[in-house]
Amino acid sequence: ATARLGQVKSFIGRRLDRLMRPVTTSAAFQLAMQEPDGSLAQRSAQNADPLLRKFVIRWMNKPQKLEPCILTIKEHEGRVNAVAWSPDGGHIASASDDNTVKVCSTSTGEEVCSLDGHSDPVTSIAFSPDGRILASGSWDKSIRVWDPHGGKERRRPLLGHGAAINFIAFNSGGEIIASAAGSPGYSDNTIRLWHAHTGELIGRPLVGHQGTVTCLAFHPSGMRLASGGSDCLVRVWNLETFKEEGGFLTEHTKTINSVAWEPEG
Repeated sequence: ATARLGQVKSFIGRRLDRLMRPVTTSAAFQLAMQEPDGSLAQRSAQNADPLLRKFVIRWMNKPQKLEPCILTIKEHEGRVNAVAWSPDGGHIASASDDNTVKVCSTSTGEEVCSLDGHSDPVTSIAFSPDGRILASGSWDKSIRVWDPHGGKERRRPLLGHGAAINFIAFNSGGEIIASAAGSPGYSDNTIRLWHAHTGELIGRPLVGHQGTVTCLAFHPSGMRLASGGSDCLVRVWNLETFKEEGGFLTEHTKTINSVAWEPEG
């Protein structure tokens, strides 16, 4: 029963954009007949009333495996550098070398809004936990805070870094944005914390990496922050003291691309 339910959910999810449109019964059966032979949807259509089946074309060269890709979004004119799901799963945001952020519907793939304001490629994006804010970081050294539904900036850009923004992240409460910076030829290899609602800088920059800071992850408690960089090190910061906590991790020999905490911390 679980497998059958999974097939039904898969069929509806992949065909939702078509099924939501005004369609005839025979058109819905045609969609089912285009599923791989032996699948639940195809067998149900095959066993339908003969009067319905006569309006259905049987495809002899249809694929016999379900395509793993259920949605393709083609809204950007440059390389896509980052993607993020909205917390409710209804939207996908994407950041691109075309200096924009796009927010698209996950059910139709259609663009909901284009967030224009950065003057250089956008490298990182993050939704707040409640989905009401979308933050973006860019090579233009700024962080912008957006309304992902209305497409407008919520406040002035967050400025203070002296190098490209490579990564941004919200804490679990959604009130703090952390930003990681650095690029060749620039001395700002720092992490900064910002108040998500006022845009004010919190405390002092976290200084320690000897190269570009490439990635961040908040501890589930929100009181610690892990960072990785091109110096091949992972560092852990105490956000009450704004100091590095304990020794740094030195197991890697090349740039750290991603860090994550286990849910238990």
